[in-house]
Amino acid sequence: MNTNSYQITLGEVIIDVVRKDIKNINLAVYPPNGRVRISTPLKLDDEQVRLFAISKLSWIKKQQEKLQNQPRQTPREYVSGETHYFQGQPYRLNVIYQQLPPKVIIRNKSFLDLYVKQGSHQQQREDILIHWYRQELKKIVPPLIKKWQPIIGVEIEEWRIKKMKTKWGTCQYCSVKDFDFSLRQAEEQGVRSRERDLRFSPPPPAPFSLAVSTRILSLTE
Repeated sequence: MNTNSYQITLGEVIIDVVRKDIKNINLAVYPPNGRVRISTPLKLDDEQVRLFAISKLSWIKKQQEKLQNQPRQTPREYVSGETHYFQGQPYRLNVIYQQLPPKVIIRNKSFLDLYVKQGSHQQQREDILIHWYRQELKKIVPPLIKKWQPIIGVEIEEWRIKKMKTKWGTCQYCSVKDFDFSLRQAEEQGVRSRERDLRFSPPPPAPFSLAVSTRILSLTE
């Protein structure tokens, strides 16, 4: 893909601009520090992109303020008493040592019981919990794919789960700019995708692959 990049400075706001062979201009503010990025079609000149950025400046500052005001979690040690999230809801972690195979169980809608072997270290406990998140995500994603395939006009032949730092998901052979399951809105209804965050080009050729992040189920990463 033909790309080039530069920066726009609007007061205290610095915006990374990336030119791509795409149809629509897209704006994103990324956690945790509020980095701003515009992806723009090659056909738009610098002045048009600048005017677009100026028109969205108040929205950008609002999103950055939200990110700055979000509570920051301390590094996780995966010990009893920590708060971990599942489908946007907080749960108190309860580590239970035993000699049986490891497992994770939700108890009383308030606790995540993490069963591990005696002497397990932090990385082992984290791996067990992440594995559980992955298994739960595998149950949630297929119904969402079934729902959205006819809406966006694509057929997904492959999807994978990955651990990502700044994205909820990516896809190949299509132009998906944001694939956001909205963790903070995913309460009793489970994980929901926002239609306004899905911007697709015409249906891509098969095969179509989708990578979904485990952050959909966990806010601890």
